[in-house]
Amino acid sequence: EAVGFECLLRCSEPSLKQPPDLIQAAEELGRTEEIGRAIRHAAVEAMPGLPASACLFVNLHYADLNDPELFDPNTPFTQASDRIVLEITERESLEAIANAQDKVHQLREFGFEIAMDDLGAGHNGLAAFTQLGPEVVKLDMKLIRNVDREERQCELVRVMHDFCIARGMRVIAEGVET
Repeated sequence: EAVGFECLLRCSEPSLKQPPDLIQAAEELGRTEEIGRAIRHAAVEAMPGLPASACLFVNLHYADLNDPELFDPNTPFTQASDRIVLEITERESLEAIANAQDKVHQLREFGFEIAMDDLGAGHNGLAAFTQLGPEVVKLDMKLIRNVDREERQCELVRVMHDFCIARGMRVIAEGVET
């Protein structure tokens, strides 16, 4: 039984095939707020097609934490907060956002759960991890790939898993293929 789905960013523009390309273009053009809003609107539109018990994982760009619409309790997105998990990637710095921890706390008060995405892939992962205290931790596929063959990697994943479980966090391993 599927318990969750991830809202993935895709674009039909040939020069923006990969999500990081689209995000970079939005940053360069000063349009990250517009992209974030479009993503959140599309996520809400997709929800009726999901099983009633499933949640939807939606990535947040760190700059989305400055968008007042994200904190409006009357938007359809916020009203669906009990079924949405907001993913914050460790590849982006929360230090660039004033009062980031307060903003994340406010999102939790709306009913959103917070997920730390790509843990193990970025430059400030452990600092952001301790700052966020997420309900869900998604271990990056670079940590997971070959975990069945690499003893040190397996031990690291085991320690991270046990740490998260001991603190009541759910753990998702990305990129499981073997």
